[in-house]
This record gives sequence, structure tokens and C-alpha cells, in this order.
Amino acid sequence: MRVVHITRRFVPMVGGIERYVQSVATGQARLGHEVTVVTIDRDVIGDIPGRLPRLEMIDGVRVVRIPGVGNRRFAVGLRPDIVIRELRRADVVHHHDLRFMTGVVTLAARALGRPLLLHTHGLLFHTMWAFWVKKLTVRLYFGPLLRLTRARVVASSQPDRDLLLGLAPYLETLTMTFENATVLAPLLALSRDAQPGLVVTPGRVARHKGLEDLVRALGELSATPWRLEISGSEDREERRRLEAIVSSLGLRDRVRFMGGYSDEEHREQLSRAALCVFPSEHEGFGLAMLEAMAAGVPLLARDIPAHRSVLGADLTDRLVRIGRPADLAKAIEHELSATPEAIQAVGQRLRERAAAFDISRLLDQIERLYGEMGLPSLRGRDVVPET
Repeated sequence: MRVVHITRRFVPMVGGIERYVQSVATGQARLGHEVTVVTIDRDVIGDIPGRLPRLEMIDGVRVVRIPGVGNRRFAVGLRPDIVIRELRRADVVHHHDLRFMTGVVTLAARALGRPLLLHTHGLLFHTMWAFWVKKLTVRLYFGPLLRLTRARVVASSQPDRDLLLGLAPYLETLTMTFENATVLAPLLALSRDAQPGLVVTPGRVARHKGLEDLVRALGELSATPWRLEISGSEDREERRRLEAIVSSLGLRDRVRFMGGYSDEEHREQLSRAALCVFPSEHEGFGLAMLEAMAAGVPLLARDIPAHRSVLGADLTDRLVRIGRPADLAKAIEHELSATPEAIQAVGQRLRERAAAFDISRLLDQIERLYGEMGLPSLRGRDVVPET
């Protein structure tokens, strides 16, 4: 079956949606589907300079890149004719970002009679910027558009589903919840040799990630030895702001900005970490936290819906209310002074929970849905996704 995925960013760009689309597309190709990803030929965020090849094969997936413009908040493809051409070839279409050509994709898929699955990925609410405007946009534009085109909506988390149906309750019959997933086998098998006092916060350096709260909390620790590694792609303005805070607190010798990382570098860092902290104020899902869970790294996370959903009822002790630096500092101090037995026990609990989010489960859910939609399904094939 010919499967087409539409997304504004794809590998070599790094991020939660990018990783999700790569994992699903690669897994489907290994199942035997003919898979194409349509994306933009440049990185609208700016992490990777220059233009990327218009056409290439990556791990069995055909990647078609079109000219486009945009920024961190939205993007537009300048060759809708190429998008429509790829939709015409498709047996089923997956759309992965409301911020990228949703009108063109949904209306064209409807006109061509192609089944369309729209994955929520946090909807528009990746940050709190213009929150009420975003809510009105979903209520007045995206909701009616999805109802008109009869797109099936795949909610990437229960908070996504709740938010969408709160704004567009008439989409309930078209919406299903397939919890986010990624390739976790290498992390679930990772051996760890934690360095005492090493605190790690992987993901991205952006204002909504709450990294200032973490830095100020660590500055409260006087008796407990610690070092902090902040890793991930960076908003340059936010990095400069954080560096100024680090300097003002006299912590320059304890805090390192590591920049972006490869999968291998990410696993190496998690193998060394004594503790991961995720102070983000808002997340669509929390992929970086899930990867730390799979690696068995003890962690603390701000109590927000996305983190609560991923951790589940049995791991709510990992959630902290980050109101004052002293509150988070106390929780970090407790974790860094834990006994080896306690560290091993919490790591095992985290790994057991993370296993439910491995990509094999999501691929099976999508294949089941194809069958329910009357599409050819390859369900039952053995798939061993690779990184």
C-alpha cells in the first residue's frame, strides 16, 4: 500500500514530531508498505542551514522535499501542486502538523477520495504563546475543517484528545487515541554507569522548557555536589539569557550547554546521568522524558498534563510542583542522595512503564485502523524497528 506522510520538518532535523514520523514511516516501510514523506527542503527553525535534497531515500522511505518558507510557529509549502501529486499517488495519507498546509492537504485528500489521518502532536499548543488565539483558531477553523473533510483524528495523548474535544466536541466520532511512541529498544537495553551528581536535561533550549527554574533550583544546593548538562537544539536568544543567569549565580563551572545530539550521543549522556529533570511548562507529549524513562534514569518532571499522562498513575511520585527554587532543590537533593537500591528500583519502574510506548505498539494500532477503514493491512508481520 502507498502511504504518504506530510510534515513540515523531517530528519535530519531533530524533535518530537520528527522522531515520531521517522519511526512510523521506517516501521511501515519494513512492514512492506511503499512509504513517502513530503516535507520542506529547508529547516524553517534554522538548526540546519542550507537546502536539503529535493528527493532521497532514507532507511527505505522516499523523502520528497518542496520549497517552503516559515519560522518556528508555522510554515507554508510553495509547491502545493507537488503535494497534490503525491496525494494522488497515495492509498492513505497521514498529516502531522496543523501548522503546515492543513487546508491544502485536508481539502485535496477529500476531493481525491484519499483517506486522511491527522495526528495531533499537541495541536497548536506547543507553547503558551498566543494561547487564546490558538484556541479560537482550533474552534473556528481547524475543527470545522476537519468535520467538513471527514478526516480521522489520531490524538497523540489523552490530554490532546481532551483539549481537542473541549474545543470541537463534534469531532468525537472521528477521533481515536493512539498514545505517542518511538523506537525504544536500544534505550531499554542500555547499560548505565551513572556519574554521581550529574544532572541532565535533554530536549531543547527554549523559553517554555522552564530551564531557568532548574538552574535557580540547583543554585540553592550548597551541601550536595552537582553538575548540570543542558542538551538539545537551541534558541540562541534563550541560550544567551540562560548563560547570563548562570553567570549571575556564579555557576559557570557547573553548567554546560551541550548543543544538539545524535542518537548515539543521547544514549551516552543518559548512561552517565544520575538524574534527569524536565521542568517544561508545556509539552504536547514529552518524548525526551520518555527516552530517559526507557534508559532507566531516575527523573523529576514538572506536574503538567503531558508528563502526568506519560508517567501514569504508578509514577506520580516523579512529578513535582515547581513553584519556588527551594522546592525543586529539595526534591533534587533527595534524588541525588538516594541509595543504590532505591535508584535501581525507580529505574526499573520507569523502564517498565516506558515499554508501553515502543513503536511496535503504535504500528500495530495503525495497521488495525487500516483494516477497520477497509484498507490493505499488513498486521501480523514481525517488525523490528531500528534506529
